[in-house]
Amino acid sequence: AFGGDGGEGGIGGAAAVVISAGGGIFVSDSVVESNGGSAGSFGQGGAASVGLFASGPIQIDGGESGSIKAYAGYGETGGNAAINVISGDSITVSGTGMDARLGGGEFEGVASIVVAAAGNLTLQNEAYLDSEGMVGLGGANILLDLGYAYGETGSQVDASGSLRVINNSFLGGSGIASITTGGNVLVETDGWIVGYPDVMLNVGGEVFINTGGRIEAGLPTTIHLTFPMLTSGGFTVNGIPGLVFDGSTGFFAGGSGAVLGTNLLVTYGGGAVAELNAPTDTLIVAMGESIQPPDAEKEKDIFEDENQLKKKKDAPVCR
Repeated sequence: AFGGDGGEGGIGGAAAVVISAGGGIFVSDSVVESNGGSAGSFGQGGAASVGLFASGPIQIDGGESGSIKAYAGYGETGGNAAINVISGDSITVSGTGMDARLGGGEFEGVASIVVAAAGNLTLQNEAYLDSEGMVGLGGANILLDLGYAYGETGSQVDASGSLRVINNSFLGGSGIASITTGGNVLVETDGWIVGYPDVMLNVGGEVFINTGGRIEAGLPTTIHLTFPMLTSGGFTVNGIPGLVFDGSTGFFAGGSGAVLGTNLLVTYGGGAVAELNAPTDTLIVAMGESIQPPDAEKEKDIFEDENQLKKKKDAPVCR
């Protein structure tokens, strides 16, 4: 879908692709793309959106060249971009990517990618979500297995069950990472959860970090870790309960091992886990997005390039 250009000082046309099914959706080796129209140096770039909505399972298999793209149009105020993939069952994304790109311009719009399932959500085999705004994941059990989910302005995860980030997977971005689970969190085999400046974790079970896994605040600020069901403990690094970091594995802040009580703040509730809303409501409402092309009228701060994520650093053992 392509929105028409608005001309110098005009408004670029909005473009939207919506696929809806009462059953399931299967996308294989295909490109689903939406491009907002441009409007010159003094205009308003057009919005771009892609929506996949199904009552049944959604399976997206990239094959050799598949992808889902929402590219907003250029203008003095760049257009907005949104991708929403919502299922009443499960979602599996394998070997393909989703890109939400703001339209270039002096002022930026907003962008988001929301992938939410009533059942399980899996990103695997080099699947990636790459948003120049927010990225949101929702589901019963969420698995990133050689998967990548990046949000330039932040990330949000809501899992009624477990979250697993394994096998060189990445979850987070250049904004706050906010994660809520009803079950355990597992980060291992070089999996990485990162937030700038903070990571906010509310975990209904326990946290297990093994073999190169990291949960990291990108700056030497704070990791907030809340266990509403526990009165003590709750985290294990390389099989040792209460260990904060071990070499390159564990909790980190600004590239160095976190310090319990300083930049790893743990809170215990000993009560019931707060009830999670349906992923579609939780994620879309929290991000201020909708299934329609987003409003492109608001002026934003001048766009800045992505921050370069810090390289992983080895650190000594700290108990």
